[in-house]
Amino acid sequence: MSHLVDFLSLILLTAIWAVCPLDSLAVLGQWIQTNLIQFMFDRPYSRMLEAEADQVGLQLAAKACADVRAGPVFRQ
Repeated sequence: MSHLVDFLSLILLTAIWAVCPLDSLAVLGQWIQTNLIQFMFDRPYSRMLEAEADQVGLQLAAKACADVRAGPVFRQ
């Protein structure tokens, strides 16, 4: 999957350079592309890991005989 994303980003970068021959516009387009790829592919992965870490933490707290129902009250 990673190689496919890299390849598609190179295609998009080439299209940006073809449409925007000025270097400043191409640099801006590349910055937008990099941030868009990071937002679309990196953040969902970190959210998934965060949800898994929360679940494991609640399981460990339950095994330690802590009241896991108090967790949502503590966060508010």
